[in-house]
Amino acid sequence: MKRFWQIVRGTLLRIGYFLGRINTFLLLTLSFYLILLPLALLWRLFSRRTDSPGWRPRAELPPDHFKRQY
Repeated sequence: MKRFWQIVRGTLLRIGYFLGRINTFLLLTLSFYLILLPLALLWRLFSRRTDSPGWRPRAELPPDHFKRQY
C-alpha cells in the first residue's frame, strides 16, 4: 500500500510542477500585456511633461570632484 501512495505522490508532484511552470508563464505574460503595457502607453500618451524626453542636462562638475569621494 505504501508503494501505491509513493506513485500517486510522485505523479501529483510532476503534474504540479508542470502546471506551475505553465501558470507562471501565462500569468506573467497576461499581466504584462493586459496591465503593464496599456498603463505604460497611457502614461506616455497623457504625460504632461513638455520638455525633451530623456536625460536632463546638469551643471558641469569640477575636475577634482572625484579626488576625495569619502
